Amino acid sequence: MEFEVVIDTQQYAVDMKSGLDTLKGVSDATRCIAQTVLERKVPVRKTAHAPVRTVMKRTFEGSYGQKFSIDVFDDILQAKLTAIGQSAFSEIISFYLNESIYIEIKDLSDKAQEVIDSLGNLSQELTDRLRITAVTNIHAVTKNFGHDVRVQYRQRDGIKLLVEFNDESVRTLDLERSNEEIEILAAITRFNTKTGNGRLQIKGSNETVAFGFSTEYESISMIGKKKFSINLNENNGIKPEYHLHMKLKVSPVRIHSQKIVKYIVEGYES
Repeated sequence: MEFEVVIDTQQYAVDMKSGLDTLKGVSDATRCIAQTVLERKVPVRKTAHAPVRTVMKRTFEGSYGQKFSIDVFDDILQAKLTAIGQSAFSEIISFYLNESIYIEIKDLSDKAQEVIDSLGNLSQELTDRLRITAVTNIHAVTKNFGHDVRVQYRQRDGIKLLVEFNDESVRTLDLERSNEEIEILAAITRFNTKTGNGRLQIKGSNETVAFGFSTEYESISMIGKKKFSINLNENNGIKPEYHLHMKLKVSPVRIHSQKIVKYIVEGYES
């Protein structure tokens, strides 16, 4: 599968240290996603002999661009990739890269959504792993020089944007969980029944926000889990103005004490 990283510079040049950190971050992130999906485990170590590897190709002008590929050196894993399909696989990579910076990807294909759902608890473990180092490295040229970074998939009929890292996303590297607890009325718009993570839309808002639970999801009662699943089903395909809402007690997670990017659910209506 062929991809490219575009660092939005004014000329065909980029600071070497920051540029290499950014490219390393993209490499680590995409390879980690691919290995997790194909091997059904989040890789702990990166080795030169791993069955899934990223391969640098040539650079190109028009800002500073670097082509690369994700190559699979194992027949069984290659068969899994073929079964998923390259288009759906690119959606999965896009989903996790965006999830790592708290951006929701909507309208996934049935195949991509099926694979993501099948990962269960690995899904959150993967997202957490990406946020530890890879996403920080990706933002090196953004943080140090203000350059946007785009990761794109090179498909037969053109270029498909997977994710953009910019001044907005770099702020997700410095999050603060508030000690305050607030009550909100929200509709559940996405919910992973295996991990307890999802997205909600506050009554009157046009945007969705990520949420998770303050305790281990396994400790949540079956009645509580069903409340979130039922609310999601009730709101599927319904315009926001007709959503049915739940009363939730939450702790906000903010960027620099300002924009809320996630809610930690502390309690819910009984």
